[in-house]
Amino acid sequence: MNGRKLKTKFFSKKSIGALIGISLIMVIGIISIISFQTFYNQYSSNIESKIEKKSNINNLNLLEIEKKSSKTFLYIKNNNNNYIKINEVKINDKNCNLIDSNVVDKNSIQKIGVDCILNPQRIAEVVVITNLGIISKTKLIG
Repeated sequence: MNGRKLKTKFFSKKSIGALIGISLIMVIGIISIISFQTFYNQYSSNIESKIEKKSNINNLNLLEIEKKSSKTFLYIKNNNNNYIKINEVKINDKNCNLIDSNVVDKNSIQKIGVDCILNPQRIAEVVVITNLGIISKTKLIG
């Protein structure tokens, strides 16, 4: 009888080691799946926001440049469903000061005034830096 009890205890000790090993493998697997899912969700949302920002800047268009005495006016069309803030304007590599509002209303054409000394050229390279990105256009000054 004593021999039989020893055998049962011996086999039960072996099964505990196997259970602990399988439990550890399962815990590591679950942690790996959760970590990968978290990484994937963050990565895909980051890509989606970049694509959305890029499509928003494509909906912004510089229509015309108008020169009146010492002021220059930019006509900017915003086809987005949200406001766009203009941070900086450069004309022919010269920084220009914004005179009027620097916000372009949603779904509208906005006249933005800038204080910039232009060369007597009729063509200008205009760079508009917004909260969504950069627009760069070569336009005739009208």
